[in-house]
Amino acid sequence: MAGVGANVIRLLGVATPLYLSMAAASASAMVSSAALGRFQTLALAAFAAASAVYTPAVAAVTGAVRGSMPFIAEAREDPRRLRAALTHALSLALAVGGLGAGAVLCVPVLAAAIGIPRGVLASLGALPALLAAALAVAAVNAVAVSALVSLHRPRPVLFSGLAAAATSAALALLLVPGAGPLPPLGAAGAGASALASQVVSAAIAGSGLRTELARRPSACAGPRRRPELREVARQARVGVPMAGTVLVKFGVLGLVTLAASRISAAAGAAHSIATALVGITFAVAVAIGQALIPLLSAPDATAATRRTGMRAALGVATVALVLFAAVLICAGPPIAKMFSRDPLVLATLTRIMPIVAVSIVLDGVQAVFGFGLTALKRSAVSFTIFSLVYGALALVSLPASTRFGMSGVWVAIAGANALAAVGQYLAFSRAAVHVKKYRTR
Repeated sequence: MAGVGANVIRLLGVATPLYLSMAAASASAMVSSAALGRFQTLALAAFAAASAVYTPAVAAVTGAVRGSMPFIAEAREDPRRLRAALTHALSLALAVGGLGAGAVLCVPVLAAAIGIPRGVLASLGALPALLAAALAVAAVNAVAVSALVSLHRPRPVLFSGLAAAATSAALALLLVPGAGPLPPLGAAGAGASALASQVVSAAIAGSGLRTELARRPSACAGPRRRPELREVARQARVGVPMAGTVLVKFGVLGLVTLAASRISAAAGAAHSIATALVGITFAVAVAIGQALIPLLSAPDATAATRRTGMRAALGVATVALVLFAAVLICAGPPIAKMFSRDPLVLATLTRIMPIVAVSIVLDGVQAVFGFGLTALKRSAVSFTIFSLVYGALALVSLPASTRFGMSGVWVAIAGANALAAVGQYLAFSRAAVHVKKYRTR
């Protein structure tokens, strides 16, 4: 028990700053949406269309870079290996970030192909280019953040997140409607604020990482070496499946949203609100999962210490998510009224809130196991399990919505999360016994 207690303290020390950073980012995103909505509906619609590509692209790039965390954590006691691991992580980030930026640049073509109204297309302006640049910076920033977490230095991550959120919110309020001599930029203003926030975050996180590396003289000494393709590929074999898991989840949940919207307009609105609440609470599991990776990837980790670390992470995540779920159930109506005043929407939310709460806990548990498998470099196994389970969810979501309404939709989501948790638990239990450690040269 002493080992679990020590791990809980270590996890909270890293996960708390991470979660606060994510919460600040969510709050700044809401400010940007509010500024766009008050300025012009077309601008908000244009930003939503671009975000439909930008948001999953950022999540996928970040997920791919997180695959480098086990390699960085393993090398943290060896400055030269650490330098090599960071070089390979940056190469992977630039490659994946370039692909994501290319996808964002294609937003006008994709939007026109699916029939987005011309007014919305005209409102895009420079937004795709600005968001593509923001995505490229986010890829580099993700390396610094992942490295800091892997080296147990979360404080610069918190500072960078808070500064980025403040920058995004302030610039959105200034640039979207225009202020003083500044002309109104609309959707482009929101894109500029997103780019500026990523630059600020990358500068602060990068400075924190340089300070940490300066304490390890061997990590900075000697000529820079070119990245080795084989080592980059090893990191990619962990990171790319993790990015794929994110894309599968985004894609399937998008289909589930369409299934919910077919029930009625009120059901679609209620589902969107419930999904937003899940996203806010899911950040807890993501923060704990990131903090877990360096714990399980430590050079001296054994099967026993890995299991102890996982038990600590599950305990912290479960307690936190159960508390969030209890708040949603007990204070469901007041919380729902913050998002809508439609009585049909409120009634639907009140009815499904207990199922949503259960889904939140199960989703958090499966996420922690997923991060555990990433720490053991078994993210491909996690991706396979997740794809099978969420593929089944995609197949049953429409029949469930037709037969049982919104309750059926959320029971299906909760069931998928439960199956994903069980599958990843079994995979982690097997993988934790023996872990092959790759050594970077």
